[in-house]
Amino acid sequence: MTKPTANRGSALPLPRENFAGIAGATVAESTLHRQQQPGAPAGAPNILLVMLDDAGFSNPTSFGGGIDTPTFDRIGGNGLFYNRFHNTGLCSPTRAALLSGRNHHSVGFGVVSDISAGYPGYDAWWPKSAASVAEVLRLNGYDTAIFGKWHNTPDPEAGPQGPFDHWPNAMGFNYFYGFIGGETSQYHPHLIENNSLIETPSDPDYHLTTDLADHAIDWIKRAKSLNPDKPFFAYVAPGSVHAPHHAPKEWVEKYKGKFDQGWDAYREEVFARQLASGVIPPNTKLTARPESIAAWDTLSPEQKSLYSRMMEVYAGFVAHADHEVGRVLASIEELGLADDTLVLWVWSDNGASAEGGPDGTYNEMLTFNGVPTTFEQQTMAILALGGPEALGGPEMHNHYPVGWAWAGNAPLQWVKQVASHFGGTRTPLAISWPKRISQRGEIRAQFHHVIDIYPTILELAGLTTPHIVNGFDQTAVDGVSLVYSFDDAKAEGKRHQQYFEMLGFRGMYREGWMASGFTGRLPWEIAQNFRNPWNPEDDIWELYNIDKDYSQADDLAQKYPKRLQALKDLWWVEAGRNNVLPLGAVASRFIELMADRAKPRTQVFHGPIQRVPEANAPDIKARSHRATLSIVLPDSGAEGVLYAMGGNMGGVSLYIKDRRLNFHYNFYGVIHSTIVSDLELPAGAVEVAVDFTPEEFAPGTAATAILFIGDAEVGRISVPNTVPMRFSAHETFNIGADLLTPVAPAYAAPFTFTGRIQRAVFDLR
Repeated sequence: MTKPTANRGSALPLPRENFAGIAGATVAESTLHRQQQPGAPAGAPNILLVMLDDAGFSNPTSFGGGIDTPTFDRIGGNGLFYNRFHNTGLCSPTRAALLSGRNHHSVGFGVVSDISAGYPGYDAWWPKSAASVAEVLRLNGYDTAIFGKWHNTPDPEAGPQGPFDHWPNAMGFNYFYGFIGGETSQYHPHLIENNSLIETPSDPDYHLTTDLADHAIDWIKRAKSLNPDKPFFAYVAPGSVHAPHHAPKEWVEKYKGKFDQGWDAYREEVFARQLASGVIPPNTKLTARPESIAAWDTLSPEQKSLYSRMMEVYAGFVAHADHEVGRVLASIEELGLADDTLVLWVWSDNGASAEGGPDGTYNEMLTFNGVPTTFEQQTMAILALGGPEALGGPEMHNHYPVGWAWAGNAPLQWVKQVASHFGGTRTPLAISWPKRISQRGEIRAQFHHVIDIYPTILELAGLTTPHIVNGFDQTAVDGVSLVYSFDDAKAEGKRHQQYFEMLGFRGMYREGWMASGFTGRLPWEIAQNFRNPWNPEDDIWELYNIDKDYSQADDLAQKYPKRLQALKDLWWVEAGRNNVLPLGAVASRFIELMADRAKPRTQVFHGPIQRVPEANAPDIKARSHRATLSIVLPDSGAEGVLYAMGGNMGGVSLYIKDRRLNFHYNFYGVIHSTIVSDLELPAGAVEVAVDFTPEEFAPGTAATAILFIGDAEVGRISVPNTVPMRFSAHETFNIGADLLTPVAPAYAAPFTFTGRIQRAVFDLR
């Protein structure tokens, strides 16, 4: 470990060295002195920071899981494992806290960046007063890059025109390759390189996690070739294993039959391995299954078969991601950099996700849109899309059932989103740096949080926390360094307290005690929870002595009511200090968005445009509107997509094929409604239109679509169901093509229009 230079970096960027030579009248009368650019401190390590997505506490083999994770296990085996390390319970907030060293509400991420509420703790507007660790390292001589998921740009800024102030390149990363939103397809991702949207590679064996590893390896090699004396900071956040659960088939098959015992028995097996290995304390209790999660023995044989297959897919996804991170680590070792590289793997940004609902789903957007489905409907849809063997492939956007998420967080209570309990927030951490950490495979049990990674990195790099960055005064860093614990397993913990809050779920840790406020809402009923505000006064508060009760199994609220009240009071103090208030901000934003969607507006496009996120595009899913396009067709005719939004798992498309105008509405990949015009399109300039009218302004309602060529009606159809909120989390809106996956089965993407589009007008009524 390098020692910080006194006051080094208190103000960044560092000043360039003063010219110490002599500039005379001529070169003969001058003395040359080459000014050196500021560099990193001598001995500063290369840094590889890794984080998965939606991975459970007990997924890794080293934490009792039945999934092979040799890379994660090797990192901790060559250094340290932390078993009381925590995140925020959700994607964007954890990433902001990890990189800023500040509590997530204090930097605007009370919830995901897709829902930018107006209150300071929820606006997703990462302030310049909280420079990321990447920016601090970059200004101290590091080469910096991110590979994978960003998810920290406010929705209004996430389009191809920016602004780019909150994209990775503006937040401290010299290079970015990945995706900007919360999730993407592993086969047809919405890819971005720096500030440019790029095409998905055409390799039929393409998988995003592999692509990200390839780019990370190439970048590290390039960095060490061109700047061999410059340390690097590589942040690898692949987006695995967030839905859609897309895993190469050969990796899925490795787990065939390994989860047939079901989630209850599997959780007990994991718990037994955890106790035997010592990764959890010997007095730990296995917490009970919530009543809202079905017992495996109550399921039908058909349910058990399908749910087991969904877990096999998830396991293959986890194992494949671990393998790809292993390739990055191997490349560092092959370059001879292992001893000089600090590796930190925060296993996941939150606990395992229950967002697939009780039955799992072939398309997770059903859950996010609040569309109820029965097991029988799910089964029929899966059969129509290729059957259970197609799960994990490009045909579906599948997610496993709630029960497997609960099992994957053993021995803890609850799942992702539930920040009141450790099943939502506790994640393994593995750290290695052979030059500094001599221990091998030891466990550290001090209570810590993702905000503590920032000061840990700076201390190990020999850097001080800056007070001014790029002219902006910096707010205080909330994190505390982990370095004190490296050499002493029994060192007294330095994180004495930590608040938690996510979507109303609240927690307050203080000196070994944890108060947990549970809202009573189920984390897989996402749309319902957003639409229906709750009364925080009705929350059920529990109290745990987690120094003696690792898994929060024994509620002591009745025994120590004064202690519980003191922690609840402290939570309100921390909430006020960190911009957590007002409670219910997310639900209020949802109501505001729904009201905003109802306002009439017109959006005009002057020719083709590509890769516009749904949030920045005309709201044509379930909204009454008329789309009018002025096009020019050559005498020989033309074909292709005039506009499209979404993809094969849900979307809408207007296209020309065989000289006829076609309109297609795709309801979650299984209900396809198509109009084909009665008349052929004439050559030359022509105006075409779609008039779309839902029966009412309500989620999932039926609608009527009418096609026009000029003023003539040329076809109409009843669309039985409309998508209420989003077709997709990663597919885009395009004029002149249908990128990524095709909305309509009648054509292959991109089906680029071969005529000319002069103008497209969307009148939202």
